[in-house]
Amino acid sequence: MKIGILTWAWLRMPAGPGRTHVLEWMGRLGKWSMLDPLGVLVLVLLATDQWAVTATTYLGVYAFLTAVATTMWLSIAASALDAGEIREKSSAPRERVSLAKRSGRRGIGAIVVLAVALALFVGTLGLPFMQVHQFLLRDHAYGVGSVPAAMAQGGNWPLAFLSAGGLVAMPAITLLMEGWAWIVPATPQAHHRRWRWIGWIREWCMLDVMALALGLFLMEGQGVIRVDVRNGLWLLLATAAMLWLSGWLGARAAAAGVRRMDPA
Repeated sequence: MKIGILTWAWLRMPAGPGRTHVLEWMGRLGKWSMLDPLGVLVLVLLATDQWAVTATTYLGVYAFLTAVATTMWLSIAASALDAGEIREKSSAPRERVSLAKRSGRRGIGAIVVLAVALALFVGTLGLPFMQVHQFLLRDHAYGVGSVPAAMAQGGNWPLAFLSAGGLVAMPAITLLMEGWAWIVPATPQAHHRRWRWIGWIREWCMLDVMALALGLFLMEGQGVIRVDVRNGLWLLLATAAMLWLSGWLGARAAAAGVRRMDPA
């Protein structure tokens, strides 16, 4: 269905705000299709290095993961081509100013939010979010930073790459790029392009999807393997929330700079 909507939007809709909004929403919703692969990841993670229970993944899981990743790439490619056809027009001077300076007190507040998000993310990497607590099973505890290694240990390389990229690498890259986008001077048009690129990278950040997968397991999967919630889960939720907030503030500030430059 997503591929059909993307094809229809690109071939049938004229270039303009309508097509842009459709492509943007398809990109935002596309990452949530990763909920199923991440749900499988949680089950495989809890069964890793256990003698009394095992979890085996089959080709269908990897085929579905490939299909979701393909639609996400197509959405980003379509959005990039759409952005190439629509250029911001302005008669105002193209002065180079940092987005933080241009935004004033809001920029300072946004940088504080970004710093908090970075600190929370670093803590999330090492703090366990759940621990196995069941008779005959080893009481392993897992944090975001240990998930890729656990998947690689069990030979689940696609899930290892998914967790390493979506839970570790992409959030780190996003936070670093946001700091760069706030501080380094540029024209309003360049700021807007920067945050558009950050938005495309953000689509591959899976901390929020992982938090939902863990929540669903805690509600429905305790009959399979009993676990105890650790403080890292709350830190994961806070990190996902602050990461979303920092991105929203940056994109809003960049868009406001372009709108202020539009001729009346």
